Amino acid sequence: MAKYVKPTPEELAKEEQEAKDLNMTIFQYRHFKKFKEYCKQLRLEKAKATREKKKLEKKEEQKQINIEKGKEKRRKTFEKKRLKKEKELQKEKEKKKKQKLREKAKLEKKKRRVGRPKKSGPKINWYKRKKKRLEAELKKSLPKKVVSWPFKIVACKNGKQIKYIGKYTTADKAYEKINELLSEEIIFPQIHQHRKRLVDTKYEYLILTHKTGEVPMLRNEYGKVVEQRTNSDKWDVYDKFTYQVEETFWVWGFNNNTERKTFKWIYDNILVGSISSQYDIRRVILYKNKIVFLHDDDFIDLIICKTMEDSIKFYNLLEEYVKRDKIKQIFFLGSYNKISDKKRDLEEKLIKLTGWDKTKLLSTTSVRHLKK
Repeated sequence: MAKYVKPTPEELAKEEQEAKDLNMTIFQYRHFKKFKEYCKQLRLEKAKATREKKKLEKKEEQKQINIEKGKEKRRKTFEKKRLKKEKELQKEKEKKKKQKLREKAKLEKKKRRVGRPKKSGPKINWYKRKKKRLEAELKKSLPKKVVSWPFKIVACKNGKQIKYIGKYTTADKAYEKINELLSEEIIFPQIHQHRKRLVDTKYEYLILTHKTGEVPMLRNEYGKVVEQRTNSDKWDVYDKFTYQVEETFWVWGFNNNTERKTFKWIYDNILVGSISSQYDIRRVILYKNKIVFLHDDDFIDLIICKTMEDSIKFYNLLEEYVKRDKIKQIFFLGSYNKISDKKRDLEEKLIKLTGWDKTKLLSTTSVRHLKK
């Protein structure tokens, strides 16, 4: 804090005289004097600020000029390099052109051969040619080697051939192929197929051999020895083996004939593959011949099986796989009671998803769904 200095009597007399000249009291004069000093200080500060501003503007202008100069310098150097490169390329082209012209001139200077030109190509030996012709004729006259294929394997479905596997020289080789074919792993074997109604399917591999005149006898699935006849004039049944085919299911959103999916594909891609985090929950519900996967956001994945037995088997197999893989985000809710709000809510969601009527939704086989 500034100290107060008491004015001398001469200074007080001077102040009173100046205030009297200006028709003011001594206090008014002092305020006026302070205000005058304050205005002077403001003018000085303003002048200083303008000087500094001008200096900064000048610096900025100089900086911009230097940047422009640098840009211009770089552009000129780049242009020089480009022109130099173009000149070098032009020189190389001219050099190559001159070289070609020199080579052409050298070729023209060469003298033409005088006289009749010699025949090109190898000399023909008449005796060798005759020997080759005789060997070819001898080969044609000899009888061809006949390879016998006494056994062949075909795949049958409900007694009708659907696939040809191959021919074999011995029974051992045919049995080896059968063992290889039967070693394939089947998770969900096919039991039914679609016709006008659901029909049981039976797949068999037949080992066929040439007819001998005797009717072959083999045991059937019940252990009874029965005749094995074919509609072929050349082949008889030597042995037969039943095999299984992987069942396919209709996933809603895919074509029900050409894009049917296996159990493993549905488990990996639709159920487990759609889980993105540990908080992403899936609920599995069994409804008639359908399996429903409910998402947290009420999105529905629908799998349609051929029969109710298939859907129950599918549900149980899913539960086994989830327990085996220890997945905690999937909950199995079974099937709802006959009359409940949850069941009605599920039916409404399925009708909204598929656009089917109630009778079609309540059907227990997929034959009704395939009808147009």
